[in-house]
Parts: sequence; structure tokens; C-alpha cells
Amino acid sequence: MTNDSLIIKDALDKSAEYLKSKGSASPRLDAEILLCRITGLARLQLYLRFDQPLSKNEIEKYRELLKRRAAHEPVAYIIGEKEFMSLPFYVSPAVLIPRPDTETLIEEAIKRIEEWRAAHPNSMPSLFEVGVGSGAIAVSLLHRFPEFLMKASDISAAALEVAQKNAVRHGVQERLSLFCASFFGNESGPFDFILSNPPYLSEKDKQTLAPDILLHEPHEALFAGEEGLDVLIPLIEKALKILSSDGWIFLEIAPSQFHILKNIVELQKDVKKVVAVEDYSGLVRVLSINKQ
Repeated sequence: MTNDSLIIKDALDKSAEYLKSKGSASPRLDAEILLCRITGLARLQLYLRFDQPLSKNEIEKYRELLKRRAAHEPVAYIIGEKEFMSLPFYVSPAVLIPRPDTETLIEEAIKRIEEWRAAHPNSMPSLFEVGVGSGAIAVSLLHRFPEFLMKASDISAAALEVAQKNAVRHGVQERLSLFCASFFGNESGPFDFILSNPPYLSEKDKQTLAPDILLHEPHEALFAGEEGLDVLIPLIEKALKILSSDGWIFLEIAPSQFHILKNIVELQKDVKKVVAVEDYSGLVRVLSINKQ
């Protein structure tokens, strides 16, 4: 995009072609989102104002964002925001970008929480998230259940800052207790619901990951040893010890890990059931564990 004078339509066309040549999987969408950030317009407004010229300042700012995207920096990091469960969340390179796959975990949790509440009408469930990251999971649940309280940990102080910003953004900061710790820290429970989207990618997954992820998202939140199980296995063991009777654990996993983890979980005492939950693509994405 080298023209000094451009209308919105031409800017989008040229930018989409440029990003396509740089390997973007969604070049047109990326071009639109970045131009929305520069102009302050919604995506629909871009199309209603195709003939509107961009100012020189807008063109220069747009070029800078396009350069960053061409270097595989994710759009969410460039604009500092990502939608999840129909809510906007602040993001930074300190946290994973929330993904639709993780909405499967939220939906499963909501389903089981509603069942639990029906069975325990006079009780308030206790909830804990390990590895809160951006806060997308915890904040989404507290937004859905305005009477709930929740605790959440992360080993990254920078991630906790992002989570706190999102808690404030959505008005749940008084109901979400955040602290820096590995797993559960000094918490002894019991908790009725434990959730986590832990690191679960294996070392060999690095060979197939998109550059957007491999070059920019925090590796400590992605990778967990040779088979991707170095966090999941101890997390399950620790969680079962402080899970209440009839409580649930919800873990995001790789589809290939389900049967391995199921066999490990079924060796533990007091496990009532192990459930595989599929994502929107029909792949097992969540491991749900119910304690007796």
C-alpha cells in the first residue's frame, strides 16, 4: 500500500492482497479490523463509506499496523482486544488469546453448574481456576452467574494484571480473587468446580503451529513437555484432592490426550465419571471429571 491518497475500498483491497502474500489465513478480515481500529468505524460502516478518503495520518498509522500483521503478530495483540463469549477482553503478549475452542469449556461448566444448583438449591458453589491468563474463563462465568464468587491463580504476574483489568472492565473485580501461585498455592478447598485451560501442547507441536502463535504467544502457557502432559497430570492429581464430593473438574486438552488422561483418572479413587466434550469441530476438547 504505497499510494499517498486512498479511499477506504482501495485501502482494503490493497491491504488484503498484501496480507495474503504474507501468509495471513484471513487477510480481508485482518485488513478490515485494523482499518476499523485506525478510523474508529465499525466493519459495516467501512462498506457504507467505501468512497471515503483516508487522511495521510490514517494511512501512515494503517501501514504501521499492516507491517506488524505481516510479521505474524496476531491481530488481537495489535489492537489489544479479543471477543470471547460475546464479551470484549483486553489481551497482551503476556496472555494467550482467547479462542472459540475454550468456549466449549465454559458451556460445559455452565451446564454442570446448573445441574449442581438444581441438586443443591440452598448452596452456593465454590469455584477455582488454575492458570487464569486473561481472565476470559473466570470473568465469563462470573458475568453469567452474578451471585458467584471465584478464586483464580496464575504463575505470571503480568497475566494477573491483564485478568484484573478484564475483571474491572466487566464489573466482577469484587467477586474474583486473583493471586500469583502455581496450581492452587496454599488453597486447601474444598471447591465444587475447578477449571483450567493449562499448557497442553507437546514439543513436536511446535513444528506445526502457525507463526502467529509460535512467534508471539507465551510458550509457558502453551507447551508442557514431550507429550504435553507435564501440567495436566499433576493438575488432575492436585485438583481431585481438594474437589468436593459431587464436584467437577473441567480441563481443556488436545483431542489425542483424552484416552491417556481417562485411563489415569480412572485409577484415582472417588471418581464417579469421566466425560469427553467435543468442540464445534467435533473434536474432544474438554475433559470433565466428576467426583463421588
